[in-house]
Amino acid sequence: MKPQKTAAKSVKNKPKPAHTENTPVAGFSLEPVYAALRTRYPTAGQAEAVAFAADFYKRMEADEYPHHSAEEWAALAGDTLEFARSRKAGKANVRVFNPTAKANGWESPHTVVQIINDDMPFLVDTVTMALAEQGVGVHVLGHPVLRFGRDKAGKLQRVGDGEAESVMLLEIDRQPAEGMAAIEQAIVKALEEVRAIVRDWQPMRDKALALADDLGQRQLPVDDASRSEAQEFLRWAADNHFTFFGYREYRVEKQGKEDVLAPLNDTGLGLMRGKDKSAARPVSTLAAQGLNTTSGLTDALILTKTNARSRVHRAGYMDYIGVLEFDAKGRIIGEQRFLGLFTSSAYNRRPWEIPLVRKRHEYVMTRSGLAPASHSGKALRHILETLPREELFQSSEEELFRTAMGVLGLQERVRSRLFLRRDKYSRFISALVYLPRERFNTDVRLRIEAMLKDALHGEHVDSWVVLGDSPLAQVHLIVRPKPGQMLDVDTAALEQQLAQVLRNWQDDLREALVSGHGESEGLRIAARIGKALPAGYIEDNSTEIAAHDVSQLDALTGPDDLRLSLQAVGERLHLKLYRQLDDIPLSDALPMMENMGLRSSPSVRTACRWTTRRCTSRTSRWNPPPGRSTPRVSTRRSARPSPASGTAMPRTMASTAWSWPPACTGARSPCCAATASTCCRPACRSRRRTWKAPSPATRCWPACWWNCSKRASIRPPGMRARRTSPPGRPS
Repeated sequence: MKPQKTAAKSVKNKPKPAHTENTPVAGFSLEPVYAALRTRYPTAGQAEAVAFAADFYKRMEADEYPHHSAEEWAALAGDTLEFARSRKAGKANVRVFNPTAKANGWESPHTVVQIINDDMPFLVDTVTMALAEQGVGVHVLGHPVLRFGRDKAGKLQRVGDGEAESVMLLEIDRQPAEGMAAIEQAIVKALEEVRAIVRDWQPMRDKALALADDLGQRQLPVDDASRSEAQEFLRWAADNHFTFFGYREYRVEKQGKEDVLAPLNDTGLGLMRGKDKSAARPVSTLAAQGLNTTSGLTDALILTKTNARSRVHRAGYMDYIGVLEFDAKGRIIGEQRFLGLFTSSAYNRRPWEIPLVRKRHEYVMTRSGLAPASHSGKALRHILETLPREELFQSSEEELFRTAMGVLGLQERVRSRLFLRRDKYSRFISALVYLPRERFNTDVRLRIEAMLKDALHGEHVDSWVVLGDSPLAQVHLIVRPKPGQMLDVDTAALEQQLAQVLRNWQDDLREALVSGHGESEGLRIAARIGKALPAGYIEDNSTEIAAHDVSQLDALTGPDDLRLSLQAVGERLHLKLYRQLDDIPLSDALPMMENMGLRSSPSVRTACRWTTRRCTSRTSRWNPPPGRSTPRVSTRRSARPSPASGTAMPRTMASTAWSWPPACTGARSPCCAATASTCCRPACRSRRRTWKAPSPATRCWPACWWNCSKRASIRPPGMRARRTSPPGRPS
């Protein structure tokens, strides 16, 4: 974002002067700003101020200019120029403040950060990271590079000529006065780290190249091929594939009865310049991880991650490149250590183009026994190419082979899988999770992070996601266990937990349908109707209930068919009605139900259209008689498609909890027979409909209702019809 946009947005909520509201979007002139700026400076300083504003606003766009009056643009430029007027060599000017029109001539609804510093890499990334660590959001950011001429004391002598300096202007979350000092100190500290890295970058790069040459003459317990690969890797890293943050040398010394790697403090560069205050690492920890001759060392370099997070350029744990020294007996006597971050170009290189990694790539392809031109051989090559670069850098040949072949097995049967790898120093555990792409979302990622953090006693979890053309989504997680935790990881148990994490409500429904109808029929019903159930229904019902409902919907034969379900839930009976196209108006059903001694609780309607996978469900209030609880009655219907259109018809499912008299719970009770003769038959005749007696296998009251109502209102003789009033209107 351009710096001019910073100023433009800072006062966009203020009323605009009349002359700025009419400023044309296409084509504008900064002359009004220059004129306003000249009024703020004496004659001798006007040229300098105008030159600064010309560079400061050089990339302003036409649509930004109307956001600010000429006087405000001038005040902003003048305020920034005065802040840059004096700066000590090798130091950054940082100011955090809340500007006001009275004090600064301009104002902003946010807190403003001004930074004047030598132009160098990583400034923008580092400052925004420092603010993010403080929990501060950035709203607007401008960072032009201008040239200033200064004297030895750092006083500004001229503008537009001299050394390049970065001028940064940020608008951040509004801060109280007492919180500004901490933000300023965090930014200053971060900029000092950037300066140390940039100052020693060339010496650190020269060290890497010198070590690459020195490895040719060193005593190393590796073969010539491994030695050559280590040399080429250091040269490759120095060729803009590794951003050097720090360097230090270590020598093996005796501390008590133990050999440790002690730092040589005068060798430090970059972030490692000065005295090392960390505890010395015992050499035994290196030998325990295969870094000696007795365990068959095949690499002369250590590639891993540090315990420290980067505060420069890119968030995350820093990369670690260690070059080991050995004596004639193969014992470790020293180490040269580089800290930094692999660059984006390193992550974009193919495995067979990276020294050391290409050797592991060749090992995996050869040991797999797959022909490179075969389908599986090409798939394995693609898997290695898409693995996280950290896995390629840090895995041994055996670890990389197991992971790659495991992922290859997923291509034949898509499913979830977990791969774990311990760091050589047990600093972290790398987890690669593969899961079906359609199952992945942010909620799933967070649940996976929580599961691994709990199972691995993690203190920090970092994750990266890759979604490509593959049917599998790849999630790479780095879990940092809490200090002192002894982990006994059961990968099989974790994979079972992962399967439960990925399992959703639809999976349980499909399993219930398969269990009840067989695999072929169950999968058909789940695909046809199960996926069309709306979110509200899924939230309120278990999969066992849903499996029964979906089966009833699937059994409907046409618009004239009606299916019913009566289930005992506690002391109540739940009645469910299943029907195509239209729902069943409660104004038709309630009079007959109440005449039969029923009392209803809330009613819920669910409509599903499974051809288009769209479902609708909405409820409104029904005004009940005094003293009766308020039921919820559906008022919305799905659109009725034309039968000739070929569109599948929506199915409606209504659920009402009825208080049914005990005498009428039987299929052919006297109460039901009496109801049929006194209510159903006369009602049918009054509506010019034919009464059909209920079948013995069916309770008489549902058969009475459906066989004669046909969506017409039924009421016993002498009973006044009730109508349902819209919400908010009296009945």
